[in-house]
Amino acid sequence: MNRYSTFWRRFWAEWIDVLIFLPWFLAHHFVLKHPPKAAVLICWVTLYFLVLRGYKVVLHARFGQTAGKAVTRIRVMNIAEDRLPSIKQAFLREIGSIILSACTLGYWIYLITTHNFTAKARLASIFLSILFKLDFGWIVMEFVTMMTNKRRRAIHDFIASTVVVRTTIELATVVGLSSSAPLDSQTAI
Repeated sequence: MNRYSTFWRRFWAEWIDVLIFLPWFLAHHFVLKHPPKAAVLICWVTLYFLVLRGYKVVLHARFGQTAGKAVTRIRVMNIAEDRLPSIKQAFLREIGSIILSACTLGYWIYLITTHNFTAKARLASIFLSILFKLDFGWIVMEFVTMMTNKRRRAIHDFIASTVVVRTTIELATVVGLSSSAPLDSQTAI
């Protein structure tokens, strides 16, 4: 089996990570339905986006995989496949999502501070509609890019100089590795 044949594993890894975050999404939905005072709401939405975006950045830099990737036995490696991605590479892998989230967060803070943070205002927003379309477009470009090269690298892999490979090692076995630690030949099989 090709070590770069990871499309379905990546697909299921994303869904597993979504399931892990389901309680977080539900808490966020509850807060939005019953918004607290403006300052608390701003802190909440900021924390919400930091946790969502930080999850992948931190886990990719520390372990080379999220929980979903560990379950589906894939790992993010640097382009040479001799070490885990650095924190910079992990950040760059998520730069598209981080930029879109930062725009959404900025707009939500604007709505909160102008006392227009209502469900109707969020749903009717042309700005948010554009952001959602950009997000969808990014996902499509990721898929197309991944399917058009031998190592199945998506746009974010090219941006960060990373590659995703199949592995037999699970998250629990790499706890002692740092992003700069060299990996032996058995780690990324």
